[in-house]
Amino acid sequence: SGQGDGTLWEVVGGADKGGILVREGESVTSSQIPERLGTGAVVRQSKLVNERLQYELVTGSGPSEGWVSISIKAKSLLIRIDAGFNFQVATPLVSLETSKPARVPEELLKTL
Repeated sequence: SGQGDGTLWEVVGGADKGGILVREGESVTSSQIPERLGTGAVVRQSKLVNERLQYELVTGSGPSEGWVSISIKAKSLLIRIDAGFNFQVATPLVSLETSKPARVPEELLKTL
Protein backbone atom coordinates (compact mmCIF):
# COMPACT_ATOMS: atom_id res chain seq x y z
CA SER A 1 0.00 0.00 0.00
CA GLY A 2 3.02 2.28 -0.29
CA GLN A 3 3.00 2.94 3.46
CA GLY A 4 6.71 2.29 3.88
CA ASP A 5 7.62 4.00 0.65
CA GLY A 6 10.70 5.65 2.11
CA THR A 7 9.04 9.06 2.38
CA LEU A 8 11.35 11.39 4.28
CA TRP A 9 10.18 13.70 7.05
CA GLU A 10 12.02 16.46 8.87
CA VAL A 11 11.36 17.22 12.53
CA VAL A 12 10.34 20.87 12.84
CA GLY A 13 8.66 20.78 16.24
CA GLY A 14 9.96 20.54 19.79
CA ALA A 15 12.71 23.13 19.50
CA ASP A 16 11.85 24.46 22.96
CA LYS A 17 11.86 20.96 24.48
CA GLY A 18 14.93 19.47 22.81
CA GLY A 19 12.88 17.47 20.32
CA ILE A 20 9.58 15.65 20.05
CA LEU A 21 8.17 12.78 22.07
CA VAL A 22 8.75 9.24 20.79
CA ARG A 23 6.67 6.23 21.82
CA GLU A 24 7.25 2.51 21.39
CA GLY A 25 3.90 1.87 19.71
CA GLU A 26 1.26 3.41 17.50
CA SER A 27 -0.98 4.20 20.47
CA VAL A 28 -0.45 7.54 22.21
CA THR A 29 -0.75 5.63 25.48
CA SER A 30 2.12 3.26 24.66
CA SER A 31 5.42 3.50 26.53
CA GLN A 32 7.33 6.72 26.10
CA ILE A 33 10.98 6.41 25.00
CA PRO A 34 13.15 8.56 27.33
CA GLU A 35 15.14 10.10 24.48
CA ARG A 36 13.42 12.65 22.25
CA LEU A 37 13.70 12.87 18.48
CA GLY A 38 15.77 16.00 17.89
CA THR A 39 14.48 19.04 16.01
CA GLY A 40 16.07 19.05 12.54
CA ALA A 41 16.39 15.26 12.42
CA VAL A 42 15.41 13.52 9.17
CA VAL A 43 13.49 10.25 9.39
CA ARG A 44 12.26 7.68 6.88
CA GLN A 45 8.62 6.63 7.03
CA SER A 46 7.99 2.98 7.90
CA LYS A 47 4.26 3.34 8.44
CA LEU A 48 1.74 6.18 8.63
CA VAL A 49 -1.49 5.68 10.55
CA ASN A 50 -3.64 8.80 10.76
CA GLU A 51 -1.44 11.35 12.54
CA ARG A 52 1.01 8.73 13.83
CA LEU A 53 4.27 8.04 12.03
CA GLN A 54 6.47 4.99 12.54
CA TYR A 55 9.96 6.03 11.51
CA GLU A 56 13.59 5.01 11.10
CA LEU A 57 16.19 7.67 11.90
CA VAL A 58 18.21 8.84 8.86
CA THR A 59 20.17 11.80 10.25
CA GLY A 60 20.10 13.79 13.46
CA SER A 61 19.67 12.85 17.11
CA GLY A 62 17.11 10.62 18.76
CA PRO A 63 15.98 6.99 19.00
CA SER A 64 16.78 4.95 15.87
CA GLU A 65 13.10 4.02 15.53
CA GLY A 66 9.74 4.61 17.13
CA TRP A 67 6.36 6.30 16.73
CA VAL A 68 5.75 10.06 16.72
CA SER A 69 2.79 12.36 16.12
CA ILE A 70 3.22 14.38 12.92
CA SER A 71 1.14 17.22 14.33
CA ILE A 72 -0.45 18.32 17.60
CA LYS A 73 -3.35 20.80 17.76
CA ALA A 74 -2.88 21.84 14.11
CA LYS A 75 0.83 22.54 14.70
CA SER A 76 3.20 20.51 12.52
CA LEU A 77 5.85 18.51 14.35
CA LEU A 78 7.21 16.90 11.19
CA ILE A 79 7.01 17.99 7.55
CA ARG A 80 7.39 15.84 4.45
CA ILE A 81 10.51 16.67 2.50
CA ASP A 82 10.19 14.07 -0.25
CA ALA A 83 8.48 16.54 -2.60
CA GLY A 84 11.58 18.69 -2.74
CA PHE A 85 13.85 15.70 -3.29
CA ASN A 86 11.62 14.31 -6.04
CA PHE A 87 11.57 17.69 -7.75
CA GLN A 88 15.37 17.86 -7.81
CA VAL A 89 15.63 14.30 -9.09
CA ALA A 90 12.87 14.73 -11.67
CA THR A 91 14.25 17.90 -13.25
CA PRO A 92 17.00 16.21 -15.30
CA LEU A 93 14.72 13.25 -16.10
CA VAL A 94 12.18 15.53 -17.72
CA SER A 95 14.77 17.00 -20.08
CA LEU A 96 16.07 13.49 -20.90
CA GLU A 97 12.58 12.29 -21.78
CA THR A 98 12.27 15.03 -24.41
CA SER A 99 15.64 13.64 -25.61
CA LYS A 100 16.57 16.92 -27.32
CA PRO A 101 19.16 17.97 -24.71
CA ALA A 102 20.65 14.48 -24.84
CA ARG A 103 21.09 14.63 -28.61
CA VAL A 104 22.69 18.05 -28.71
CA PRO A 105 26.07 16.88 -27.35
CA GLU A 106 26.17 13.98 -29.84
CA GLU A 107 25.54 16.35 -32.76
CA LEU A 108 28.18 18.68 -31.44
CA LEU A 109 30.65 15.79 -31.23
CA LYS A 110 29.96 14.85 -34.86
CA THR A 111 30.73 18.39 -36.01
CA LEU A 112 34.06 18.38 -34.17
